Amino acid sequence: MQSIKEYATIKNDIKVQDIANKSMNYSRLCILSLSLMSGFGLPWNFDKGTISKWLKPIDNLGIKYTIPDNITLIRAIYKKSEPRYLNAYNGNQKDFHNFLWDDSNFEKTITPHSQAFLIMNEIMLAKYLYNNLDNIDSQNNSSKVINNIIDNKVAAIFLANSAIIQGEFLSNYLRNSDGLFIVKNDLTENPYGEPYLQDGDTPPIVSDQAFVLKAFCYISQAIDNKSFPIHKGDEISSKFKRYSKQIYEMFLNSKDEILNCKTRDLTNVLSACIQFYLTEKANREYVLEFITILALELESRVDMSGNVARFSDQPHLTSSSSCFNSIKALIEAYNTTGIYKFLDCAGIIYKRLDLLWNPSCSLYSLDNDEKYEYTCRDIGSVLAGLNYVRLFGSDDLKNDSERKMISFFKSAIESSEIIPINMDKLVSNSCKKNKTPSIILYKDVTNPADEEHLSPLPKPPVFFKKFTYKPKKSKYSINGKSFYSDYGLFTSYELINVITPDHYKPFL
Repeated sequence: MQSIKEYATIKNDIKVQDIANKSMNYSRLCILSLSLMSGFGLPWNFDKGTISKWLKPIDNLGIKYTIPDNITLIRAIYKKSEPRYLNAYNGNQKDFHNFLWDDSNFEKTITPHSQAFLIMNEIMLAKYLYNNLDNIDSQNNSSKVINNIIDNKVAAIFLANSAIIQGEFLSNYLRNSDGLFIVKNDLTENPYGEPYLQDGDTPPIVSDQAFVLKAFCYISQAIDNKSFPIHKGDEISSKFKRYSKQIYEMFLNSKDEILNCKTRDLTNVLSACIQFYLTEKANREYVLEFITILALELESRVDMSGNVARFSDQPHLTSSSSCFNSIKALIEAYNTTGIYKFLDCAGIIYKRLDLLWNPSCSLYSLDNDEKYEYTCRDIGSVLAGLNYVRLFGSDDLKNDSERKMISFFKSAIESSEIIPINMDKLVSNSCKKNKTPSIILYKDVTNPADEEHLSPLPKPPVFFKKFTYKPKKSKYSINGKSFYSDYGLFTSYELINVITPDHYKPFL
């Protein structure tokens, strides 16, 4: 039951659009920092000629623009770091060496998971920065806001082309002898030369193959879109479509193994195959049939009480965070197939999870314990499930899920400080000396009225791995301040989806 206190706070304090904007901005800060500034990965050596080719869409508009100094592009992202800036701030926010990370504690492991989610984040953010900012009427805004729009278009082009580079690296270097994608350790001595990678200890993971399939679909869709800044023509698009089809056919040929894998893996394969279906322009019916089979298997693991089994033939239940992934996957399946029982099943899981909701702290109890422990990946899973119920769920659940999503966001992200910035305090109250507007990292160009100058962030704006909340003390604590790219990039992806879940067209 919704508490009076919680209901009053949500009604009077904040709206879902505020959460959506903050979600986009948290994700934007994280992705731009990682992709263009941090150096947290295997670097890519570029020249002015290459950058000039990238920026032709801006040149064709006849617009004057500037490129930030010392951009650091990466071919592959590493797994873990204690994020901190290496250099002293020199007062120039357009000099990206100010935001380079200290590489002394990099764990130089490269995972398909992290690489795929970096690509998807970059594609989605680039699309948002390049296209959505055109909705701002430049005739009615100051030159500062107009310049900010132009600079973000430049950032979009860098992000989108970085995604292609990282996609090529993923295909060329992160496969085993059978063509499956695996974890590798970077032993490269010359970071700008040919990489020297060593296979990791773990065998190929089902979800990794699914994430890569989804990432390749994102790239091929972006390249195909003439209104997008990286329209390259059929040659590159066809290559990534071919990569995607190879993974899909591997899933199809391994149907029995997929249908018997863990629920979390099953949901990831289902979601990836839906993305592949939406990328295909011909012979899609055979993909739709496989999607239906996968969704039926997932639905069969849900009992009448809303419990979700971890495997198809075992009594053990999957984790609560995986239940939220199941909700999202089932709603995606409904949107794609139009089969209502998938939507109904998602609602049954949602109602069961309501028993774990604590309105006093606005958190779900994911474990049977007196404290609440959340990895940032758990946060992404919960937000994904709540957001899809809010957008596409049955009418009787939409308002409830919206209220919970708002209060969960405030608790799990803002109150926990799992990302070391506060959106409410990010913009200063006045224009102070020695503070210049950041063209990319800090300015919220979605709000033309917001023209205040901003100060630099003291820490890289990326997610810590985990927080704990103790109800008896009403206290949050961060459990280690490491950044794990596989967890953080997953959460960033789901935050972008709060405001722009347009990577597929729903059935409705």
